[in-house]
Amino acid sequence: MAPRTSKMVVAIDFGMTFTSVASAHFEVGQDAFTFQIIHNWPGLTTPTSRLPSVLSYPEGNYQWGSLAYAFKPTYAWFKQLLDRQTPYNEFRDANFERVTNQTLVEPAPGKEPEQMVADFLRGVCLFLMEYLSLLLTPATTLHFWFSTPVVWGDAARMAMREAVHLSGIGSHFPGSVNFTSESESAARYIVEREGDRFQTGDVFCICDVGGYTIDSASYRVFSREPVLRLTQLTESRGLRCGAMTVEMRFLDLMIDRFDKAFEIAFHREGAMASSFMVKFVELKEGYNGTDLEWRLELKLDVIHSRFYDTRTSEILLTPDDLVYIFQAVIDNSIRLMGAQLNEADRESYRHGGCGVKYVCVTGGFINSPYARIRYDEFAKERDVELIIPDHPAIATASGLALLGVHNVAYIKKECARTYGLYHPYLMLTTGDNVERPIIRRIDMMQRTPPKITWLFYKDVSYEENFLYSRRFELLHAVDTTMIKTVTVYAIDKSDPEDKRNMIHPDDLERPAHVDINLSDIQLDHHPRVVRNGKTWCQALIDVNAILCLKKGELNIEFRRMELFVDIARSLPPGDKLLKMSLPGLAT
Repeated sequence: MAPRTSKMVVAIDFGMTFTSVASAHFEVGQDAFTFQIIHNWPGLTTPTSRLPSVLSYPEGNYQWGSLAYAFKPTYAWFKQLLDRQTPYNEFRDANFERVTNQTLVEPAPGKEPEQMVADFLRGVCLFLMEYLSLLLTPATTLHFWFSTPVVWGDAARMAMREAVHLSGIGSHFPGSVNFTSESESAARYIVEREGDRFQTGDVFCICDVGGYTIDSASYRVFSREPVLRLTQLTESRGLRCGAMTVEMRFLDLMIDRFDKAFEIAFHREGAMASSFMVKFVELKEGYNGTDLEWRLELKLDVIHSRFYDTRTSEILLTPDDLVYIFQAVIDNSIRLMGAQLNEADRESYRHGGCGVKYVCVTGGFINSPYARIRYDEFAKERDVELIIPDHPAIATASGLALLGVHNVAYIKKECARTYGLYHPYLMLTTGDNVERPIIRRIDMMQRTPPKITWLFYKDVSYEENFLYSRRFELLHAVDTTMIKTVTVYAIDKSDPEDKRNMIHPDDLERPAHVDINLSDIQLDHHPRVVRNGKTWCQALIDVNAILCLKKGELNIEFRRMELFVDIARSLPPGDKLLKMSLPGLAT
């Protein structure tokens, strides 16, 4: 069998309204790669990165993308069917459904949501295999990447995985199928395009204005070398008011003014696939807020209307109309970004960090000059710098491809020593990151001697910048110091004993330690028990450790968790950041 010397990453940003695809191709052992965005789709005469996420089933067969518009019913927004926890009627818009002649958030007869998504993705994949065929050889491994909304639960994410499996993606060539979040993909693109701006400790907010949702999250720069690494500072939040709201408001306005005359003409011209809507998108992306009248050509059966020029067959849009069309998306996204900035500033200042320095906006909506003007005004009011990357409409797809490149391109190296963490009251949670009852933890502590938790092992090969991420339980006796010193141990053995008292002291090295301060955690709200006259509490600690083999560094971040009744939320990352330079880390 010929060696696998070529790698292809295919990133599919399957959105509720549109889908974008990016690819990256490179040879094993080379840093350079060929990157492209797919612009040529079946059924479209004009190159575009935005493929409509629609389906139809003529005579039992499926049609996907723009080709689906020729057959009725045309199914749209079916991605949301994967999230069975959210009532579908929350996404339905009867007027928009009727005017666009689409069936929204409704399964086709005899089809499960996973099957519909699989049909769409199968069509996309088969087209891509043909489109990229010259680059796909017997020496190629093929790596697919997908993103899912942050607001989705585990069940929806598993449904997406099942849909990808049913589509047959991943079965054409040796390789892999990978998933990540939409916010991480956008953040990766920002890092690639604007990474030189960021310094360790900088905080930035990302707002991705998608087709149907607006997602926002804040990040802190964890480390810059050898690559820029981020940790999420605030919980990702979203709104159902994406860029499609502009089209929905526009069509509502047309129906309000011209009623059936518009519906008839709109359907006659091809509805959402019409040149009329192409012209509207051009208007949307060219509007800069000036007090000008805009015109769109469409032959209507209208005699008298101050909003229609019968001589030129043009619909007239006033400056107030355009402000109304844009207002909801801009106001809601600014409100969401403002809330993120407030939360990120509050949490960062609370722990001695800096406030938000940058606000980054992605998504096709930001191509509008008017949107840019409004976001720039917001950034100046908040005293942050606005970052709009090149080609913001394809930020998620591009970020996915970049994640794929770095994921498959890292060269593995062997770790020269075994490294671990130790505190007598520190213990890993269960395999599912579930906290044990505090009584059980105390019983375990009294029955067994304290253990070292080994993170990385000698002679094991790790990818560059390998991330270890686990949750720990930390017991605290109320009459003891609130500062817990966690020791980092190193040992020159590949399979060391984990019981601290079973290891000869001369065998252990202590390259570093870190103090975790529990004084500002509301321990009264944490699990508590009295045992043998002593009161015990239990806190949760998240540990993220990055092994930088090329640079010879081990970066460990300890994040305390605050519990309020039964709801856990993460305190700001960076409570303690330990950066160690370890000569001979890799072999």
